[in-house]
Amino acid sequence: MGKTDIIEYFFGYVRDLLGKVAETQRDALHEAAQVVAECIRDEEKGSVCHVWGTGGHSSILTQETLCRKGGLACVNPILDPGISLGHGAMKAIFGLEGVKGYAAAVLDYRRVKAGDVLIIGSPYGVNTVTVEAALTAKSKDVTVIAVTSPAFSKTVDADHPVRHESRKNLAEVADIVIDSLVPPEDAILQLDGLDLKVSPISTIIHSALFQCLEGLIVEKLLDMGVEPKIWTSSLVMGGAEANQALKDQYFGVFKNL
Repeated sequence: MGKTDIIEYFFGYVRDLLGKVAETQRDALHEAAQVVAECIRDEEKGSVCHVWGTGGHSSILTQETLCRKGGLACVNPILDPGISLGHGAMKAIFGLEGVKGYAAAVLDYRRVKAGDVLIIGSPYGVNTVTVEAALTAKSKDVTVIAVTSPAFSKTVDADHPVRHESRKNLAEVADIVIDSLVPPEDAILQLDGLDLKVSPISTIIHSALFQCLEGLIVEKLLDMGVEPKIWTSSLVMGGAEANQALKDQYFGVFKNL
């Protein structure tokens, strides 16, 4: 691939893939949005929607939900420092993501319980933390929504040490699967003189999917007659005051606020 082709190829690939996702995942997105909207509607009964990107770079999906202008305040982001890049990438990717029991401990600590919804974001969807999170949540009668790429999962050897002991993929465990269609290698640019591909795109696709899902959730809440709780920008006059009621409600309840 020549140097002059990179910009056109990269953005063309991303545009095309986003288009395919929009075309093929419409039903799954609406189904997931309906489940989450009903969970939020019943918030006074104790139900909570949690979001967890169960890996180093997958945790970026969770950050999309954390106190962001135009985002839902009533969604609980699970940003666990053990598998967060900012607290040690080597520790997370090559260590704690593969520890049995870690996901179960995190879900217990975050008070994930029956009647809740858990959105798990993981492009490859095979590591121990990811699959254990889904299995543990389902054992608690929690609805699990996966944002993942089953095609990616299937390329990981069944006996790879990163895998959960069940050898299951996230897509095989979740109640609802939103297929991000991320290619198995994630990176998409093959350059002359280099064996490995560069420029991974899973973060772009997964972030776009979540923001689309969030819009659908808000639309369904409005259709139910429920006023969505949305963060206001702190950069506009009165923004801090507008957010105060949300801070009063969720600060101390959602541990990452």
